[in-house]
Amino acid sequence: MSGNRIVFEPREPDRPPSRKLSPSPPLLRAFGCAGFVGGGLGTVYAGVRVLSLPPDFWQRGGWDGRTLGLFLVAVLVGLLGMVIGWGIAAEIRVAGERADLAISVLWHCLANGSLIWLLLMAMVLQKACGREGCMELMQSVGEGPFTAGALGISAVGSLLIGGLWLLAGVVPLEGSPMALPCILLAAPVSVGMSYLAFATLGVESYLWILVAAVLPVGLLVACAVTIERDRVQRQQTLQRE
Repeated sequence: MSGNRIVFEPREPDRPPSRKLSPSPPLLRAFGCAGFVGGGLGTVYAGVRVLSLPPDFWQRGGWDGRTLGLFLVAVLVGLLGMVIGWGIAAEIRVAGERADLAISVLWHCLANGSLIWLLLMAMVLQKACGREGCMELMQSVGEGPFTAGALGISAVGSLLIGGLWLLAGVVPLEGSPMALPCILLAAPVSVGMSYLAFATLGVESYLWILVAAVLPVGLLVACAVTIERDRVQRQQTLQRE
């Protein structure tokens, strides 16, 4: 035997690679948008009561100094709220690409879906009822319930579409969303949103079918672009850190 000694040292267990934490671009957008809308609308709501303005002053035209001042203050408060929202979202670190993708899909479905659906509804309602008919319809339902109903249907339906896309796995971590599955999953929700709106308002027209057909395609195109933009921005952020 030689004088060499064999020393057995305990081996450290393999540690799983740590996931990088980074601010989420879609979360920044969501918080910024919430701050802008909340600050702006809150300022208008308070200003109407403080200045004793009619609730529908924005429809009447011929704004005076009070209404113009209220509009400018609302914009400034909204911008401040947006900056505050960005600051809050920047402190929230998202771990993992899948979590960031889920936030991106839900946010962009909500934002893009609501915008597209509301624009389509405005166009087809004006076509079906005319401008004066739309105003009478809003007054008969009530401006508050009318607005809340439209925003509620668009928000819930859009989030439902985003949830279905995530559950079905049709938006991969890399690459574009699967076009046909995305459209097929969104179509039933789009039909329900559009039919419910027309039925609730009592509008007898088949133009809701046009809205139901256009929304899934428009939403797919818009989300494909915006989700990819979020991916690129997150990678750039991780590289800088």
